[in-house]
Amino acid sequence: SNEAKILYAYILRRTDLSRKNGWADDYDKIYLYYPINEVVELLHCGRQKAVNTLRELQYAGLVEIKKQGCGKPNCIYPKSYEAVSNTDFKKS
Repeated sequence: SNEAKILYAYILRRTDLSRKNGWADDYDKIYLYYPINEVVELLHCGRQKAVNTLRELQYAGLVEIKKQGCGKPNCIYPKSYEAVSNTDFKKS
């Protein structure tokens, strides 16, 4: 969805900031916090739409979400991806 694309772009921007601040777990995986209320503000949507958009990114394999519980925001681990050039595809 368009919302997922926008959210993913913001997550990637925050990933650079997390990297600069040294936010990495014990396995050197970069993580960030993006509370649901901030996603709601960013996308100008309701809470359920924000949750569904994050879930969409998770199902697409673009992020991994770890719950912390106790009212703390979830840890979001952006996954690396590889761009595919359109020239790799041929018409049959």
